[in-house]
Amino acid sequence: MNNSRDEKKELRRQCLEIRQNVPEKDEKDRRIRHYLSSLVSYRFASLLLFYAPIKGEVDVFPLISAALEKEKKVALPRCEDRFGQMTFRLIRDVGELTPGIFGSPEPSETALRVSDTDLSRPDAFALIPALAYDREGYRLGYGKGYYDRFLAKFRGVTLGLCYNDFLQDCLPVGDYDLPVQQIATENRVFTVEQGAAYE
Repeated sequence: MNNSRDEKKELRRQCLEIRQNVPEKDEKDRRIRHYLSSLVSYRFASLLLFYAPIKGEVDVFPLISAALEKEKKVALPRCEDRFGQMTFRLIRDVGELTPGIFGSPEPSETALRVSDTDLSRPDAFALIPALAYDREGYRLGYGKGYYDRFLAKFRGVTLGLCYNDFLQDCLPVGDYDLPVQQIATENRVFTVEQGAAYE
């Protein structure tokens, strides 16, 4: 376990350093958003769970704005403490986001919390950020465990976003790590179970 933890720590350092200077990032982000918005499961989701991009993550703000304009049910994560407890809160405008306990944009504590019932719906759709993914859907996060706890209880569609250069053959996996169902890069969207590419 210690070897896995140390390996993850070094991988995080490498990925963070490289991701600060992703070549043609704006174009890659645009292509990822295009693939994502073409998915039927995304377009017809009852609830869309986004994230506010930090540290060079794929920019999903245009998707958030488009979903809000279509009056979709949109929520973003709020870190409730420093120990891995996270809730999703509904927003009506990106201007509602304010810096959270780690400085990243989050909904306020007064924003309506997404219910466990909504998180259990199979037609809910969650975008899961990461530093890297492997081809089995396992992610390299920031090590705080927020999304690990979330994935353990979420029953909707999970899709990871990362640049193709950060897609690994195999990542070190811990006891509590759970895979996403699909991954989107600037080159394609594929399901991790079948490895089938979508147009």
